[in-house]
Amino acid sequence: MQGTVTSFDQESGQGVITAQDGAQLRFEVEDLEYGYKPEAGAAVDFQRVGDEASEIRPVAQNFDVEPYAEPQEFYLITEGDMPEGFEILKKSALELSAEGRLESTAKYKLSLLCKRCGANAALFKKSEPFLRNSIGFSFYMHRVYGVPVVIAKPDPQSALTRTEIARRFDDQKVKRLLERRRASKRGLFWLKNLGLLLVFIFILGYFISR
Repeated sequence: MQGTVTSFDQESGQGVITAQDGAQLRFEVEDLEYGYKPEAGAAVDFQRVGDEASEIRPVAQNFDVEPYAEPQEFYLITEGDMPEGFEILKKSALELSAEGRLESTAKYKLSLLCKRCGANAALFKKSEPFLRNSIGFSFYMHRVYGVPVVIAKPDPQSALTRTEIARRFDDQKVKRLLERRRASKRGLFWLKNLGLLLVFIFILGYFISR
């Protein structure tokens, strides 16, 4: 489908497209392909899902036929430190985190999470040590944060197009992954509290029965 960008606020990452049939469709920054930042009045191609637009790109450029190649390994990169020749095709609006006894272990786990969502790289945000308390002892852990992205570079010999590479990433998988992790943490919290309650009841019952 084609339409015109009615508005786009780069700060909030939200905008509106007027489709050719006059429908007003909302979109967010993660719906923009290839790092595209539209201005009001820009003609765009997009996919319509209900009253929202996705896979938005400028009409003037035919991204579908451009041959691009993926990296041979997963990259953990920082802003401004992109591997030579590569560019970001898609970037998640969400941030993932992973933990490990070693920072390298946490980074490896973060890469696995990103791969599950179709990303081939992550924008590394930060790493922080923290103290974890266990039964009778404490030990240091590392938590790392990163944003899943898809990167690629022009390659005339590649059999893939940038569109095919970018479409492998699914931001909805990132959202579902975060929701499951939050639900798991809530369940663990209540399980720990239930265990403490049972211990308290046991101790109380012991003293009452004496």
